Amino acid sequence: MTGSETARRDALLARRLDLVAGVSTLTAEALRLNQKRAGIEMDVLRLELEIGRSGASEQLVR
Repeated sequence: MTGSETARRDALLARRLDLVAGVSTLTAEALRLNQKRAGIEMDVLRLELEIGRSGASEQLVR
């Protein structure tokens, strides 16, 4: 392998590593947002259940 081939391979490997790191970052962000969405859904379900049980009380509206 010549010096230029080695340099090109190293550049491609560095690029691949950067891309993998980017995908990993985006995956972590997607998981974080999905957990946040699930928490919001749980809050909505809890509120719907409470409204169904006792109506919209003044405290619940706040």
